[in-house]
Amino acid sequence: MSQGAVLREWLDTVVKPAFEGRILPIDEATAEICAALHIPDHAPENDSWIAATAKQHRLILVTRNIKDMDRAGVKLLNPFEAA
Repeated sequence: MSQGAVLREWLDTVVKPAFEGRILPIDEATAEICAALHIPDHAPENDSWIAATAKQHRLILVTRNIKDMDRAGVKLLNPFEAA
């Protein structure tokens, strides 16, 4: 079995069942929010998708990367800082 096939099987049989009902979809609304995060300054792509998903679902984004995520307009929580 190829490495790709092994990884796909692991994803389908282990990862997806473990997180069933807890994976947020990336849809057109998420993409629109993500695109807006790149204007006027380009933001890192992965950070933008994460922030857009949090923004769309009105979630608190838990991250140590406060500096890069602060511009996204989502509520942030750094778990490594004292409250």
